[in-house]
Amino acid sequence: MKIAPLIYSRTLHCDFNSNFAVRPKNLNVAWARDIVRASTKEIGILNDIRRVVASKDGIGIAGVACIFKFFVEKYLPDKVQDAEKCFRDERGREVKIFLGYAFEMSGQKELPSITDADILQMFMDTLAPEWDRKFVETVYSNYSEYDIKIFLGDKKPVDNINGVEIYRDDVFNQFLASAQVKELSYCSNVNQFDIWQEGQFSAISTSDNSVISGLKSAQKKKPSPQSQPTQNTQPTQSTQPVQTTNQQFSRQQTATTNRRPQDTTSSSPILIIALIVIIAAIIGSVIIFNSNDVEERQQESSLMSQTIML
Repeated sequence: MKIAPLIYSRTLHCDFNSNFAVRPKNLNVAWARDIVRASTKEIGILNDIRRVVASKDGIGIAGVACIFKFFVEKYLPDKVQDAEKCFRDERGREVKIFLGYAFEMSGQKELPSITDADILQMFMDTLAPEWDRKFVETVYSNYSEYDIKIFLGDKKPVDNINGVEIYRDDVFNQFLASAQVKELSYCSNVNQFDIWQEGQFSAISTSDNSVISGLKSAQKKKPSPQSQPTQNTQPTQSTQPVQTTNQQFSRQQTATTNRRPQDTTSSSPILIIALIVIIAAIIGSVIIFNSNDVEERQQESSLMSQTIML
């Protein structure tokens, strides 16, 4: 089976590289990164490791999500002296890491002959020599052939909730073998409901009853298919879209708003005519008044003239 080192980790001076610290060039980075980030969620409070496997489009990933120091001290205590310089970064933070490998799906239900010591050696050969670097850079790994072994004895899930298979015991090897022939995603030691909620795993193992309860509660809240509105994917020509009350109200508002300028415009000529009539009336009144005043003055002048003559 062909395998290439895969590591997601910070180093002494650099934070996590979204392109992976170590990976093969043909990896689907976005997909693998989502799986890895979900598996390392809240890993610091787990006090254990998670074993992870996933496969898609002919490529799979497998490994451990852990606090690096915890993993080496618990599972490979004889290697502590070799790896301890990489347990913390420059700020003294314990290194959280996904340590594993990518594999090309073989099409046969089989396992690679790889141990925890082997994946630690992948780290020592690829990332450890670059631990002190001060810039972010991806180390590209190459595929190598590893021996295989046949896996038998699948376990059945204790439950299936929202399409997620639930196991009480770690079944990493079972899913690693299955990942050679089909697409899947599995994570062990899921102690936080949020890990499942991210939707990255089709199967998990957990001994935490709160996770099971959370999954069952989420299943109850999920709407049933009968409550979902049906849609006619092939409407006839006479079919008219149904308007909601909000849509009708919105259209009425729009129509009312659009009529206002028309009402104002149509009333403008009437106002102008009325103003012209008023002005004409005023002018007419002034002219009549002036005419009457002239006649009165003429009559007064005539009377005065007659008086003088007498």
